[in-house]
Amino acid sequence: MKSYLTSFFLLVLLFPLMLKAQQEKRYRYYIKYPNQLVKTEQEADFIRILQVDSNSAIFTEKYKNGKLRRSGTAQNRDISFEAFGVHGPSFSVYPNGKVARIVQYNKGKITGDDSCFYNNGRLLSVRTYQYKQENGRTVESVMVKELRERDGKVLVSNGNGWYRDTEPDSLFLMGSKYHMEPKASESGKIVNGYKDGLWVGTIHKGSYKETFDVGTFLNGVAYTPDRDSVVYTQQMQLPSFGENIKEFYRFISKEFRYPLAALRNGISGRVLLAFTVNTQGFLEDIKILQDPGFGTAQEAIRVLKKSGRWLPGKIHGIPVRMFFTLPIVLESSPRQISYYR
Repeated sequence: MKSYLTSFFLLVLLFPLMLKAQQEKRYRYYIKYPNQLVKTEQEADFIRILQVDSNSAIFTEKYKNGKLRRSGTAQNRDISFEAFGVHGPSFSVYPNGKVARIVQYNKGKITGDDSCFYNNGRLLSVRTYQYKQENGRTVESVMVKELRERDGKVLVSNGNGWYRDTEPDSLFLMGSKYHMEPKASESGKIVNGYKDGLWVGTIHKGSYKETFDVGTFLNGVAYTPDRDSVVYTQQMQLPSFGENIKEFYRFISKEFRYPLAALRNGISGRVLLAFTVNTQGFLEDIKILQDPGFGTAQEAIRVLKKSGRWLPGKIHGIPVRMFFTLPIVLESSPRQISYYR
């Protein structure tokens, strides 16, 4: 009787663990800086492991040598790469084990203080992220509280001082929605946490000057070797096809031809393409990241190439290369093609 009771209690204790193991799933993503999904570990700079169960999604990122890079909680249980975001506290680590960043997220957006460190352990910067509503849209506001050089020299303290970029690659852990080459370098005065007065900078063989009024961007002038100066009123412009992104979606919907083999086999799913828009507006390096098969990815590439020349993206009024991913969701019966960013 005792052995039966022992077995029963062991079963009771193990059942929740067995149930959790059945419900929990793990997904691996190979990622190249700044935030590009690639197919193989050899191409990647780091690996993300997403652990999903019925209640939450926990992620861990590791360098290829197995050491921790970043960890935290995902904003939802959506396993698609482009839907990934962080919710709650997260910290990042340099390859040498030193803390690189401590930050808090709210549904994918940084909120509150964002503290970054040099790989020697010294403080690099503290920025505070806030949000407000303007004309029906959410506007991000970033205050620079502290800024230090690698040796500890103070550049900005309590929101006041002189800002200049320090060690351009020291924030490599941050990632980005777009990819521009090379990074910008700029300097100017910080007043009460915000840019003020005249700021100057360089990016992609060009230079620029921008004017601010305690955080409010007024205007800028860009200078490049092969063209006259250009006045601009937007600090960043994404590459565009036609007038807006909706026009691009309509173009794909019109041009995409569902492969007959895919229709016959009832193939649904998602095609995921990656590509770069160069400084001339031409598409380069088109890659298939996810392919349901039966010619669907090849058809997506054909249509994307047919889109022709885009308006290039600009940072500080200067054209730069930008990286994009394009997900196309397919349903073969009834035939539907949908897109989302």
